Amino acid sequence: SSAHKMATIMSIVVVLSLLGATTAKESSLYQDATQPIPARVADLLSKLSVEEKIGQTFAAHTGNMKAYNATGLGAAKYMSVFNCPATPTGMANCVTKRNQLQSDFMSNSKHGIPVSFINEGLHGGAPGGTIFPMPVATGASWNVTLVKLISEVIAAEASAIGVDTVFAPVVNMMPDPRFGRMQEGFSDNPIITSHMGRAAVLGLQNGSNYSDTLGSSSVASLAKHYAAYGASRGGLNGGSADINSRELYDIYLRPWRSMAGVGVRAVMPAHNSVLDVPCHANPVLINDILRNDFGFNNGVALSDCNDIGVIADFRFAHNDTEGAAKGLKAGVDWDLQCSSDPTDWSYNKLQDAMDSGLVNETVLDTIVTHVLTHKFANGLFDERKIVDPAKTAILDQPSHRQLAREAAGQSMVMLINKDNTLPLNLNGVKSIALIGPDASSLSHGAVGSIVGSYTLSGANVVTLDQALNTTYPHINVTWAAGSVGSGASTTSDPLIPEAVALAAASDLTILVLGDGTKGCGEWGDRDDLTL
Repeated sequence: SSAHKMATIMSIVVVLSLLGATTAKESSLYQDATQPIPARVADLLSKLSVEEKIGQTFAAHTGNMKAYNATGLGAAKYMSVFNCPATPTGMANCVTKRNQLQSDFMSNSKHGIPVSFINEGLHGGAPGGTIFPMPVATGASWNVTLVKLISEVIAAEASAIGVDTVFAPVVNMMPDPRFGRMQEGFSDNPIITSHMGRAAVLGLQNGSNYSDTLGSSSVASLAKHYAAYGASRGGLNGGSADINSRELYDIYLRPWRSMAGVGVRAVMPAHNSVLDVPCHANPVLINDILRNDFGFNNGVALSDCNDIGVIADFRFAHNDTEGAAKGLKAGVDWDLQCSSDPTDWSYNKLQDAMDSGLVNETVLDTIVTHVLTHKFANGLFDERKIVDPAKTAILDQPSHRQLAREAAGQSMVMLINKDNTLPLNLNGVKSIALIGPDASSLSHGAVGSIVGSYTLSGANVVTLDQALNTTYPHINVTWAAGSVGSGASTTSDPLIPEAVALAAASDLTILVLGDGTKGCGEWGDRDDLTL
């Protein structure tokens, strides 16, 4: 019948169309690793629908990533997705999961676009890997070669678990000591910070920039937080930067110019506003200064967690749709979301913004060009598509731990040595009173305070009491907290009498003071500097 003939013809057309689509995908220029990156990006971009382009702007901190298989996903926060156990077997299994997820995205999406896997990299590259001193400590070493060597190890361990981009370095400068994230930056001095930040970028990326293909043991540096983060009014995290234009250029933008000069591939805008404009909605800061003046060009900008949505909270946009448009036009390429519900992600409003005329496809194309450039340059379409789980054997190698020990030694600063008390002479000492809330393995939170924030899991830390007991087994070492924990203490603290009595009964007292996790970290700002 004529109906049967028509159905047969349509079936043939459908089959031929599918065969044609498969052939086109296999023979596309962007799949050819010998082609230059700009040509590959342009070819792939020309094939994407608006929906697929918007899919490339999402960065998942957590949640249902696979909901975006069909349209693609820009990036994923590695640890939030896989929750890797910090053991050799656990990490190898984690890499297998990473490979499977990457394969799912590349096989289930129309154009086979990979996901970029991001992880913390502030002072370590992988769970179960080597943990280095916090940047505020290594900054005190004044040794840029040391910082570069540390960054090379972080890159090697991160790449071994399938990470291609790390959150590092942090170049915040902190003029107000009440600011909680003091330990993440190298210094409050722009010269030291610039040299250290530059060294970290060179170590992480092995000297390559955003237009070169990363080496197999290197990662892209995603520097934080742009800009003037830490210069907030009152030392409050996310508070508006209390500076003028000259201070912005002479102090707070100096490290960014230095890092852009050696090809930093990625940045994260800061929570705060600068000169009364939120960083995530600031095209002058991101596009004009960073990209055009400093040469960041096609590097990728990742929002801080949920901060595209915060643009409306700043009263800088009437609603989330306008906020998404302003974020895109400001040059923020990836929307990092901490919501477990993908429908809440801010850049889901981009289609509405385009339909309303708030932003056009030309701006979106520029953004997606940055994202695709990052993925091609990171080798994700090619040799780094799949990672060998056996590479995790490199984690926490003896040479890496030795470098961490060397870094710790070079980072120590002696403020005063009254009566040449140090080094300690323990001849005849039979008892030591060890006092301080973070001095003992018996203290809850001591390990966290010792290693610092943004430490990946699997910290193998020797506390001070453990070290003394192991090194001097013939000496009786007794511990008293003396305080309930980090934060301001007073003479009325109920734990002080016990500490005083212990000190009086011992031959030697070692008092361990300092900040802990409650008064030092993100959202851990102080209103008092008392120990």
